[in-house]
Amino acid sequence: MNDATLIGTTGKAKPRCLCWRTFLCLLIGLQAIGLGEAIAAAPAGKPINNNVAMSYAEARNVLIQLWETQRQVYSEEQYDQLRVTFIGKDKIELHIRMTWTTSGRAYYYKYRYDLASMSDLYIREPDFWHRFKGVKVGVDRGASVETNTELIKAETQWLLRSDAEAFANVLYVLKQYAVTERAKLTSEASSFADFQVKAKAWRALKTKPELPPDVRRYRLLAEDAIKHREFEKAVQYYEQGLEIDPLWPQGQYNVALLYGEMKEYRDAELHMKRYLELVPDAPDAQAARDQMMIWQSRMKQ
Repeated sequence: MNDATLIGTTGKAKPRCLCWRTFLCLLIGLQAIGLGEAIAAAPAGKPINNNVAMSYAEARNVLIQLWETQRQVYSEEQYDQLRVTFIGKDKIELHIRMTWTTSGRAYYYKYRYDLASMSDLYIREPDFWHRFKGVKVGVDRGASVETNTELIKAETQWLLRSDAEAFANVLYVLKQYAVTERAKLTSEASSFADFQVKAKAWRALKTKPELPPDVRRYRLLAEDAIKHREFEKAVQYYEQGLEIDPLWPQGQYNVALLYGEMKEYRDAELHMKRYLELVPDAPDAQAARDQMMIWQSRMKQ
């Protein structure tokens, strides 16, 4: 007998093969020992496009649009609430309230992403070990899901692979900004010390210098953007003006309030601190300090 044939009871050589019964038994055996789950959980490649050109504001808007139009995963589930909460530039929470139409029971999911420490994302393809027919985006660390009953690794579900890839790509873009933001925060102490020296010299001036023409132009553009409720544009204009003249109290104050409205509390606090350093005795100084305490509390939530 060689490796290619088996000798049957008739003495004739039969081709070596696996019949469908043998194959079915093998599958059942694999599932029994848990290999099926291991195969299903294995990463199926990284859909990240590292060359995605997108600003932070654009990435925020894409994520909000993607999440708020999330499709139902199963026909018996109804999503009652889909909400995105940005905490600074390095943390995100995605909220879902799901109701099972068959039983009326409600479930809550809160995906928490610490973007700066998040590992690369992968997409899990559909598999016959699971009832789910779409694709899943998973991360190994830096993210978790808090449900009604447990805390698990973050793994979001999408019906279309294109949506899953868009979700993964936009999180990658936000991660790059979060890493930059963390680096900026570590250097903020020395940067603020330099600002304090300049602010002290500015306060000592009997006559304060007028705003440079370019700063005045950015102020007008920011005010116009606010009138049209284009807050992200307004922030960009104020930041451009402050880059030219950081010793501009009203610019520091206004952009702080805008960041607060956008729930970017770290940036809000940073600019309000600089405002108070420039005009510590301003009529609204105590209100500004109170607002900073509120932002600090929200960053810890």
